[in-house]
Amino acid sequence: MISSVLKNQLSLSVQGTAAITLLGAFITAFAVAGLAGKPAIKLLMKCGIFERTDKTPIEDKELKAEIESKKNIPTMGGLIIGTGMFSGILIWGNLKSLELWLCVACFAVIALFGSVDDYLKIKGREHGDRGVKVRYKLLFQFFAGITLGGIYLVNYGELFAGFSWPLPGHGMLLAQPLLWLAVCAVVIAVLSNAVNVADGMDGLAGGLSVAALMPLAVLAAFFTPHGLSMTGTTAVFCASLSGAITGFLWYNIHPAMVFMGDTGSMAIGAGLGLAALISGFELLLPVLAFVFLIEFGSSVLQVLVFQATGRRIFAIAPIHHIFQQKKWPETHTVGRFWIAGAICSLAAVTLAMVFVGV
Repeated sequence: MISSVLKNQLSLSVQGTAAITLLGAFITAFAVAGLAGKPAIKLLMKCGIFERTDKTPIEDKELKAEIESKKNIPTMGGLIIGTGMFSGILIWGNLKSLELWLCVACFAVIALFGSVDDYLKIKGREHGDRGVKVRYKLLFQFFAGITLGGIYLVNYGELFAGFSWPLPGHGMLLAQPLLWLAVCAVVIAVLSNAVNVADGMDGLAGGLSVAALMPLAVLAAFFTPHGLSMTGTTAVFCASLSGAITGFLWYNIHPAMVFMGDTGSMAIGAGLGLAALISGFELLLPVLAFVFLIEFGSSVLQVLVFQATGRRIFAIAPIHHIFQQKKWPETHTVGRFWIAGAICSLAAVTLAMVFVGV
C-alpha cells in the first residue's frame, strides 16, 4: 500500500517536472523570439532582404496585385524563430540527449538550405531569382532525412525495434532499416514543402505549426515509454519551437511586419516531421499536419493534372488562394484554417490516448 502511494507520488512529481519544463521552454522561446523580432526586422530591412512578391506564380491579376502589395515586407524571419527555439532548448533541454540534437540539427540544416533559397530569390538574376530548383530541394531534403534517420537507427534501432510502443508501427519501422530510412526521407521532404506551400498568408503557416507542435510536445512528454517525460527531449524541442513561432507570430499576423521565408517554413516542417518520427507518433502525422497536407496536395495535384492534361483541377492552388478569390478577408481565411488545425490537433491527441489506453 505504502509502496503504491510512493510510486504514485513519484509519478506525479515526474509529470509535474515535465509540465514545468515544457511551459518553461515555451515561455523562454516566446520571450526571446518576441524580443529579437524588432531588431531582426530592422536588420533585414537594412540589408534589403525583402520578399519578391512579384515572382509569385499566380495568374489571377487581382490576387497577384494583392500579393505584390506586400513587396516591402522583409523575409527570412525564420532566423527569429531559430533564435527563440535555441534559447528555449539551451535553458530547458537535456543537452546530453542525441534525440534532441538530431531534431535541432534537422531544423538548422534545413533552415540553412532555406536561407540559400531565400537569398537566391532576392538577389539572384535572370532565372536564378526563382531560387533553388525543385529537384535539388528534394534531393537535399531526402539526403537530410536519410542521414538523420540513419544516425537515430544506428544508436537506437536495436533498443527499440522490439519495444512495445504506444502507437503501432514504430518498432516495425526500426526493425526494417531500409523502410525506416525511406519513411524519414519522405516525411521530412513532404512536411518541409507542405509548410512552405501553406506559408502564403499572414500568420497562416505559423498558427498551424503551433497547433501541430504543442500536442506533439505533450504526447512526447507524457505518453512515450522510454523516458522522454524526464525533462523531455523531442518534447522540449517541440515546445521551444512552438514558443518561438508564437513569438514570431507577434510580428507576422495581419498586417505582417515580417515573413518567415523558406528559412522558417521548410525548417519548421522538417523539424515537426523528425520529432514525430523519433517520439514514435509518426502515425499521427496525417492528422496533426492534415491542413498542411491538404495545402500541399492541392498544389501537387494542380501541377500534375495540368502537365498531363493541360487542364486545372482547381481554380487556383494552393487551396487558401481559392478563398481569396471568393473575397474572404485574409484574417477570416487564416482564422478558419487555424480552427481546422486546432480540431485536427484535438483529434490527434484523442487518437493517441485511445491507443495508449488512458
